[in-house]
Amino acid sequence: MNYRGLILIPALIIAISGCATSKNGKVISDGASSKDTEGGISSSLEDVEVSSSGSGLTPEEQRRIEEEELEAERQRLSEDQARADLAGFKLEDIFFAYDRADLTSEARETLDGLARWLEINSDINIRIEGHADERGSSEYNLALGARRAETAKRYLGGLDVGETRLSTISFGEEMPIKNGQGEAVWAENRRVHFEAR
Repeated sequence: MNYRGLILIPALIIAISGCATSKNGKVISDGASSKDTEGGISSSLEDVEVSSSGSGLTPEEQRRIEEEELEAERQRLSEDQARADLAGFKLEDIFFAYDRADLTSEARETLDGLARWLEINSDINIRIEGHADERGSSEYNLALGARRAETAKRYLGGLDVGETRLSTISFGEEMPIKNGQGEAVWAENRRVHFEAR
């Protein structure tokens, strides 16, 4: 048997065990390496070269994360713009025809704006107050005011405003916004009023 071959094999094993290679092929020498708790060789973190992205993510994963961050930023800017658009928002009454509880197109537009405002101001609840003019009995007007308030509540619910944020009450003819007689006065009193809470 060749003695030179037997001497070279252990020398080669010692040389190989004295060095480690990182993922990118850089040789990490154990030089003054320290022993870990199990007696193996551990290299310091400074010696390990990290990949160029620094995160260990594939390019596709990195791109997906960047796209998600961009979408979140777009959403935040959109919400900021909506807040700015509704910063001067004022709760407005909606009005009804005589002896009716159905919504007019103007009432729907007002409720659409209220729903957008409530979406942004998720900590605000609304009390919906139904009112009627003085014509008719007190009992009838209380029921009519309740129907008007419920109509507004159902419409807002259809716009994804949570019903737990909406409460209704009817005042009937008891709290007119205007006193007097005639259609101009009565038209002002046939309304739903909104109170933020």
